Amino acid sequence: MSVAELTLRFSGRDQVAVAFDGTDSGPLPFTGPLAPKDRQDIAWYIETYGAHSLADPDDAEARRISGRLPEIGRALFTAVFDPRPAQRLFDRFQDLAGGQRVLTIEARDPAILSLPWELLQDPNGV
Repeated sequence: MSVAELTLRFSGRDQVAVAFDGTDSGPLPFTGPLAPKDRQDIAWYIETYGAHSLADPDDAEARRISGRLPEIGRALFTAVFDPRPAQRLFDRFQDLAGGQRVLTIEARDPAILSLPWELLQDPNGV
């Protein structure tokens, strides 16, 4: 079974290159879409709420945060793939029929590696 790999290479906090199937976008601007409050909320949701059964006020806060997760995923997607060269490579990656697809993130900066990449979501819902 073939594996298709889309690679996001971050040379720093504000620059990404997208590579797929021998084509590289070259350096593109990147602005992380998460505010410090978003990071705190996600950490609380996973580390505190997810680990302990808490009271009703915490349930309400957890619902608020979980309701924002798709929005955060779409913002993250847009931050990476909004530049046209990156979008074209993503479209080629997504349009592959059969086989497995892998998204690889290469970065040395902990701020990039700690982004919630698991939430990445195409705003077009394709």
